[in-house]
Formats: sequence, C-alpha cells, structure tokens
Amino acid sequence: MSHFFFSLFCCRFGAAALSDDDDVYRTEFGPVVGETQANGVTAFRSIPFAAPPLPRWEPPKPPDPWTTPLDTRAFAPACLQESYGAEDCLYLYLYTTAAPDEALDLPVMLFVHGGGLESGDGYEKYGYGYAGGYYDGSALALQYGVVLVSIQYRLGALGFLSLPANEGYGNFGLLDQRFAMEWVQRNIRGFGGDPSRVLLFGESAGAISVCFHLASPKSAGLFKAAVVESGGCELQVQTGIVGEAFVRSFASYVVGCAWVSQNTPLQEVRDACLRLAPTGALVWPTTGRPRRLPDEVYDAAPAFPWCMTVDDVELDATPLAMLRTRPPNARSIIVGTNRDEFQYDCGRLVGDELVACNFAGIVPEVMPGQLPPYDDLTTLEILRHFTGVPDARVLAPLLDLYPLEQYEFSTVARLSAMLVDSLPAPGQAVHGYGGWIGACEAFEAARVMSNSTTGVVVRVYNFSRRAYLPTVDHSSEIPYVFQDCRDHDGLCQGAPASDPFEPELAAAMGAYWAALAAEGAPLDDDDSYSDSDSAVWEKRRRLLPHDDAGLSLPAWPDFVDTGLVMHFDLPYGPLPVPDQRIQRCEAWAALTTTHQSSSSLEEE
Repeated sequence: MSHFFFSLFCCRFGAAALSDDDDVYRTEFGPVVGETQANGVTAFRSIPFAAPPLPRWEPPKPPDPWTTPLDTRAFAPACLQESYGAEDCLYLYLYTTAAPDEALDLPVMLFVHGGGLESGDGYEKYGYGYAGGYYDGSALALQYGVVLVSIQYRLGALGFLSLPANEGYGNFGLLDQRFAMEWVQRNIRGFGGDPSRVLLFGESAGAISVCFHLASPKSAGLFKAAVVESGGCELQVQTGIVGEAFVRSFASYVVGCAWVSQNTPLQEVRDACLRLAPTGALVWPTTGRPRRLPDEVYDAAPAFPWCMTVDDVELDATPLAMLRTRPPNARSIIVGTNRDEFQYDCGRLVGDELVACNFAGIVPEVMPGQLPPYDDLTTLEILRHFTGVPDARVLAPLLDLYPLEQYEFSTVARLSAMLVDSLPAPGQAVHGYGGWIGACEAFEAARVMSNSTTGVVVRVYNFSRRAYLPTVDHSSEIPYVFQDCRDHDGLCQGAPASDPFEPELAAAMGAYWAALAAEGAPLDDDDSYSDSDSAVWEKRRRLLPHDDAGLSLPAWPDFVDTGLVMHFDLPYGPLPVPDQRIQRCEAWAALTTTHQSSSSLEEE
C-alpha cells in the first residue's frame, strides 16, 4: 500500500479514535483493531488483505506493512459498481469471539458474495432494509463458534475484462479471492481460527467462484470443505476469443475509445484507452444497460456481461469440465438451489404478469412479439416456442411430470416450475459456454464431483421456504444461512416471520453449514455430536432444537449413494427426501439430446 493510500485509509477509517483499552490483533502486515460488540463478537470491517489494485488489471499484491494499530471498525469501500464503490477495495470482513492470539482453533467459514461478478460487497448494507448487513457474520460467529470471513474482490470491467496479466489474462477478481484465501491461511490463527478447517462457501456468482476454486489446482489446500449455493459450475465462463472481442467492443462503444477496432492489440487497448479512462467510464450500468449498442457488441458479449475467461492458465475449460478430469479440492461439498431460481425480478408479480416477466427477462430471444397473446396460449404452445421443439409428441411426456393439481391447477405456477427446471432450453442461444443455475445443474455437479475412490462426498439441498414473496427465488436462503431469521426481532427477510418455527429453520441451516466447517460433514449421524465435550459444540447445542439425547436434526446423506435431497422448508424440514426434479431433469436432458440429433439431421 503506498504511503498516500495508507494515509487516506487511516484518515477515512478513523485510526486516531483508538484508545489504550482496545484489543489489538496481529496480522502479518500490521496490527488491527476491531469493534467488540455487546454480544461479545469482535467485528473487523476493513482489514486490507492486498494493496490498492493500481495500476489497473494487475494481479493482487501485498499491502505495505504498518506498525500503528489500524482501526478497521468502519466499513470498507465496496469494489467499483454501478451506484457506489471504489477501486481501492481489497478488504475483508472478519467476525470472531476469540481474544487476540487466543488459540481456540475455531473452524473458519469463508464467504464469497454474489452479484453477477459486477455488484455486491462483503457486507451488503442494502439487503432487506433492516439495521445490519445481509452478510453480517456476527450471528454465525456467536451461535456456532466459528470465525466468519467475508471477502471482497474486483468486479465488472476491473475484475473480469480479458486483458493480459502475466502468463494469462482476465480473471482478476478470482485472483483477488485466492489472495484473500491465502491471507486467511497465514493470519487466521491470530483471530482464534484454525487454518486447517476452512469452509469456502458462496452464493450466486460467489458460488460460481467456489466452483472455480474447487477445480483450480492453484487453490488446492486453501480450504477443506465447500458449499455451492445457487451457482452453476458452467455459468459465466467465456472462451478467450469471445473475451478478447468483448474487451475491444467495450473499449470502443462503452468507454468511448472510438479508435479501437477488433484488430487493435489488447495491450494497446489496455494502456492507451482503459487505464487512462476515468473511473466512471468503466461502469456499465446494470439497470437501464444500453441495449441498442452496435451489433458488434452483442456478437462479442457472452450471455452474462462479466465472465471468467478460459486462458489456459487459471482455466483450461469450465470448472465443471475441469472437475470431470480431476477430483475437487474438497472432500465434503454441499450443492443446492432454491425452488424458484431466477424469478427474483418477477417475485412480486402474479398471474400472466409473472409468466410474461419470466419469458421477457430470461429468454429475450423470443420476446416480445414472437409469442401469441398470453391469454391464448396453452402450456404446450409456450413450451413449443420456448424449446424450439415443434413436435407435441416429444413434449407431451414433460407435461406428465408436472401434474397441474400439484400446482393448485395454476398454469402459471406450472410453467414457472418448468422454466426453472429447463434452463437453458434446447433452443436458447448461448455465447461461449452454456450452463445455468438450477436443480439440474446442481444434480449434475454433485454427480461429477462425487468420487468414492478419493472419498469425496457431495450432498444436495433444495431450499423451498417462502417468506413474503410469492416465489422462493434467487438468494432467498441467505437470511437463513446468516441467521437473519433468528436475529432481528421476529423479522425474516425484512418482514414479520410468517411461522413461529422460522428461527428453527435458520438454526438448522446454520448448524449444517457450521458442522461442515468444524467436522468436514454436516451431521453425518443423528447423534454424532451428542457426546461431544467440545465447548464450541456445546455453544451450538444450546441454540438448536434438541433433547437430552442430542440434536434432533436429521443426518444428511450422500446424494449419489442415496438419491436423497435435503429439503429445507416448514413445517417438515429439514428432511432428506427423494426429489421428483431428478426425473424431470433426466427428461429435459433427453429432450435436449433429441432436439440436437434432429437439428443435426436437418443440417445434413
């Protein structure tokens, strides 16, 4: 960290306000002070794990060391995104119940936030409107005796433009994540943590990032267990050719360097255009994103604007493809999705509006104008348009797997379920690589990563608890994992809890995640911890549903061995049950194969 940036840091974060009574924790770069809260958890909200990332598009570097205790009680600036953030943003949040240098060897939960690789931060102050952060780790640290770390990484153009860096190019945000993971290995003991018991977990783009670290040989040894929450291991990955073309289009049409063409060398684009651009010029708005740019931009753009790049250094294929050829970097993994993934833009809509929103927002290739009016469509007609498969005989078996009575005779609910299960549909255009976030992708990832020879066990969940929105959409599980549904005076997801057992469901999810960090397995046996004399586990026991014999939470079996999926819902969950979506996914896969075969014959 340069002297100039360090001076700004100390000024902005109020180092002068420290007192002699503050507990000082040690890191390899210098001492830090956090805020010891009334509940006994000490919160650090701006520990620098790397220097400010300047010049742009370079791998992360260590910060300059300091000797005066650094006040990390104030919130770190988020990484640059549409409405806020800064380029100086490589900080982490940390929550612990340990005193300085107290050797408790607590398990560590290391969280990677989501946001499409273009938004979000390590705290997310703008969650559901309650006082606190979406990713505040205080409750997890207190309730389960873990050290919670939430990291930040470069986003959008600064984190994922496919620009040259050392041997490879692009993937700067992923390098930041690994740099933070390495910091945890070297420093977590000073906060009471055990570097040999690190759970890496993430949601959405954070889960996609976890897939990357599970597959990357360079991330081996930095964690022992992992959770992939609502993230596809083939999503947001682009080829190098696609990435390079997008860089040039972005520089020319978004940043305004009109002289850049598809023949301009990338290094020249970087040095003569992008590194000289003002910060604001590098932000491509997520809302109102200009859709009428020249076709060249959209020919170059992947399905998501910001992606990992296959550069043959960090990635030689999608993470899932890499995992088909090598075991994952964790022996115990949880993979799961929410019931109504990717309906979050439509969560407050009902009826025909919900169907219209789903199709317009997720499948723009067929909207608007290509479908007849919604009130005249049958389920089969919508499926024909959506899949590109005109033969009703091929589609008919799918209808049997979604009986209308199961959806209270609501065609809208039935179509929504089909939409979630089927993406990407056979007829949907995908740039670069395919993949999506849904149950079918979760099942496939579990099958690929499970390996009896190496002892890798993968468990699968389905989160189905609906709070106050009509759908159980993307990110709905986060307030349960982070214990928001226990910690905010009867509120859950910012609204009054609709069930008195809402806190118990949150407690169960927290217990499974924390046990995976602590023991490498989310409660393998019903009574596997009932006789434990661990102070950490006793702390968990006091806050979980249990009787004198031990916890009442059910064992979570291996998905591949049993075909069972942990169902998180009320009033019956958590409960491992057979999942009818497995058969549905097999049917969609067969439809894809049939469609591809018929398309090949037509081309011949």
